[in-house]
Amino acid sequence: MRAPSDASTLPDRLRSRFVIAFLVLLGVGLRAASLGLPIIGAHDFRQTQTALGVMEIREHGFEPLHPKLPLFGEPWEVPFEYPFFQLTAALVDVANPWADLDTSIRCTALLYFLLAAFFLFRLCGELFEAESTGTWVLAVFLLSPFNVYWSTAGITDYAAVAFTLAYLAFFAGFAKRGSNRELLAAIAFGCLATLTKIPSVAVVVLPMAVCAVGSLLAQTRLDGAQDSPAEVRQRAWKVGLVALVPPVVGYAYLAFGDVIKAESPYTDWLVADRLGDWYFSAPGQLLDPANHLLIARRIRDQLITQPLLIFALVGVAAWPRVVKPFGRRNFDSAFAASLLISPLLVILVFFNLYKVHDYYLVTVAPVAALVVGAGIDRVYAIRWLRGGVLLLLVLSAVNIGFVEPQKWALGDRPERLRFLETARSHVASHDAVIVVNENWSSFVPYHLRRRAFMLLDRNIEQALDSGFLAKAPFQWIVERAVRGKPLGEVEQHWDRSWEYLIAEGRSPYRLVRVDNGDDAITWRRSILERVASIEGAALEPLRNGAVELRTLTAGAHVSWSVDTPPEPSRFDGLLIDLAVTRPLRAAIRLSGTRAAASRTFEVRLHAGRPNRLFIPADRFEAGDASRRVRVDFDVGGSERVIFADVAFVAFER
Repeated sequence: MRAPSDASTLPDRLRSRFVIAFLVLLGVGLRAASLGLPIIGAHDFRQTQTALGVMEIREHGFEPLHPKLPLFGEPWEVPFEYPFFQLTAALVDVANPWADLDTSIRCTALLYFLLAAFFLFRLCGELFEAESTGTWVLAVFLLSPFNVYWSTAGITDYAAVAFTLAYLAFFAGFAKRGSNRELLAAIAFGCLATLTKIPSVAVVVLPMAVCAVGSLLAQTRLDGAQDSPAEVRQRAWKVGLVALVPPVVGYAYLAFGDVIKAESPYTDWLVADRLGDWYFSAPGQLLDPANHLLIARRIRDQLITQPLLIFALVGVAAWPRVVKPFGRRNFDSAFAASLLISPLLVILVFFNLYKVHDYYLVTVAPVAALVVGAGIDRVYAIRWLRGGVLLLLVLSAVNIGFVEPQKWALGDRPERLRFLETARSHVASHDAVIVVNENWSSFVPYHLRRRAFMLLDRNIEQALDSGFLAKAPFQWIVERAVRGKPLGEVEQHWDRSWEYLIAEGRSPYRLVRVDNGDDAITWRRSILERVASIEGAALEPLRNGAVELRTLTAGAHVSWSVDTPPEPSRFDGLLIDLAVTRPLRAAIRLSGTRAAASRTFEVRLHAGRPNRLFIPADRFEAGDASRRVRVDFDVGGSERVIFADVAFVAFER
């Protein structure tokens, strides 16, 4: 066995510090290519959810007891983790010279990753006999392809990992040396960890429990001094503080957040009690070998990588021999084993999370680095094997240098990102948006840089029938043209009129503004001007109904028939513009649509301004030029209605 690190000579320590500095600089350099990218990529729904919290702090300030996440309308609160990461990113964005929120978020993620690397290296000092083992562990953690990719993503996981590693490292130091400073540091970082992400802390529960038992039962310390019963009792209540205070703080905030979420019918399904099946293992999942193989392949291919798999096996085999003595000798093996077993137990407990989200492996990435680093150190100590070690490390570096950057390359900005960046200039900073047909995704509100309400499949009927959308301060609707409720159905329940619709290229999104105050004469022109002003988008009527003014009296009925275009795939929908002298309700029936032989829309018409109904193209059947869609209007009361236009429209592609 090598000599402990404190017996190393000054040149050895200087050389070690130089190697560590080189590794850190190399790790930062590998990530530099990703720092300027927008928040997009794998699991961008989760990345932009974090980023949306950063945006909220930058735009509206920070409320310590009521941090905002504007996804489900007022009061704009959906408390999950306490936003330490988001607050840090907002401060970085205030101080940075690049004036780009995406870059600030990625830089913050990298800072927390480096903080995690620092505390992992500190933990290595508590765990391993040889300092060289810690250096190899640090190299694996910094250069792992999995960590290279996720360490600049918009996720809070590395912040939670950094706090958790500090929690364990300071607790282990306190248990060995009894330092009150390390005691207070362990409590503080434990609270930060549980507030940031409780599932991340679970990975150190078993090692800390073994560490605590070992420290309490040790009657003879490593320096040979005897512990008196009073010293053991004093240590016991201190250990209790470290073990109990952080979980109590974390669960208290979790309960506080559940109270806030339960107050809204649109977030009450997100309270902890109703998410049990999401967080924890379901019996069917655990019994399916395919699920275990899926997670095992992710660990092998993403977290460890196949070139380094042999070192992981060596590290597991050599683990009990590389760990420092802790307390009484018979606790060495127990503490070492707990570090290996704990990640497996955590994955089994939170099985669904690890099955659905591959980025959850961030939580167990430090343990993987510990095992692989220990294995490399043991093999590299054998001189005649050093050439093979270096060859495998080169293969791993090739994997990092040539395969990983491909995940970052965007080429042309994706259509949906270009559309939202373009539309951002048309939506006032104080306007809020409704997101339709994109379940549980903060991609639209973040890249639009606006507060939002996600109209999910589970809450659409409630939101429409209760009048929530009409009462809330929403001025815009963003629709993704995929499965789900189309805009035509939302229109039935909306107490305002459409203003205009824009689309860009092949973008799957449509942006609609509601509640326009322009008069009927200038409104049509304003639509054309505003839509045409957006780069790459222009309103192009394929076939117009005759622009004819018609006056209807009480109980009147009129039928308007227009041809469908010969190429239905080239049109986006049917626009119906109406103007009325006084507010009233009217029934509009469409014949020849896909949804039904005759589909009726009950609409409320506003006086003194135009009213627009948009029927998406997916409601119409394909047909030739002779096929006709019939639009019938029924008007009640004693008011008059003027029909300004009925037209099929498409957007330039």
